[in-house]
Amino acid sequence: MIVVVGTSAGGLAALRALLRGIPEDFAAPICIVQHIGRYPSRASELLQPWSALPIRMVSAPMPLEPGKVYFAAPDQHLLIAAGHAVPERGPRENFARPAIDPLFRSAAEEFGPATIGVILTGRLNDGTAGLYELKKRGGTAIVQDPRSAEYSDMPQSAATHVDIDHCVPLEDIPALLSRLVAAQPYTESAESAPSVEETSMKTSSRIKSPNALTCPECGGSMRSSTIGSLIEFDCHTGHRFTSDVVADAQLAGLEQATEMLVRRLNERAKLCRLLAERARESGDRATESTWSAAARDALDRIAPLRTLMIAPMQPADAVAAQAAKRARVVAQKDARGTETRSRNAEDASRFARRQRKSSSR
Repeated sequence: MIVVVGTSAGGLAALRALLRGIPEDFAAPICIVQHIGRYPSRASELLQPWSALPIRMVSAPMPLEPGKVYFAAPDQHLLIAAGHAVPERGPRENFARPAIDPLFRSAAEEFGPATIGVILTGRLNDGTAGLYELKKRGGTAIVQDPRSAEYSDMPQSAATHVDIDHCVPLEDIPALLSRLVAAQPYTESAESAPSVEETSMKTSSRIKSPNALTCPECGGSMRSSTIGSLIEFDCHTGHRFTSDVVADAQLAGLEQATEMLVRRLNERAKLCRLLAERARESGDRATESTWSAAARDALDRIAPLRTLMIAPMQPADAVAAQAAKRARVVAQKDARGTETRSRNAEDASRFARRQRKSSSR
């Protein structure tokens, strides 16, 4: 069995109370996501004095072990894959990274009915969708009684939209978890740490087909229609384009976006080098090393973008080929038209000659 916990505003105090009640012989791993954003966090250090279990900040894949707490690192989702706690910098969900839903979804996919999900205090409703998926796969859904939560939004949302198994005050959750876990202790996995590709399959960070194309003028979604043999797109603002114009605008937009990324990375490298130099001048070697590494990272990311900028894109060739084909069709029509007019002129000339001959007789 595995326990996954999600919290946001008011979470530090709630987690202290939760972990303080968990015994040192707890027979399952506990994975926690709190909305801490992308800035450095000492949350795991601050919580450790209140916990009989060791708390680990997950900055690299770690094998799950019973009696250990795994805490999501800043700016990284915490996922469960192949018996490991895995950090992934996937797209933000509900404006958060780390977010609660990815943890709950991946745990439910990995452990199914042997998953316990817990929603504590927090604003808005991150975690509700993940808890729903967890419950759908047979897991156990627990929410802190909204009346006992410092911020009731998250537990109230979960209680409203999910078939909750237990809604209890915060102080009763540790004992409840201990009883549930004792009935089905965690079995360690012998699997190796998952690859990036395997981990990405556990999340919604896979690139999906867009629901609609966006307008090159205003960015609104567009509908397609057929006008004769043409495909045409129009947005709700009223902008209208043929498919060839949209394709051409896409290429221009891709080029502009790539150039912007190169510019931003170049500027970041320059700033990081400046900060590294300042740190060196002040004798702070550790900070100098950090900023120097950040500068190298920015420059390394530019290389594939330059390749992308230089290499011709296949859609450009396709557009050019279509244009050439249209030009040939027009030329052929013009040629046929000229030939037809020439034949008509010859026919008219012969008819006139016959008429003159008839009248002379």
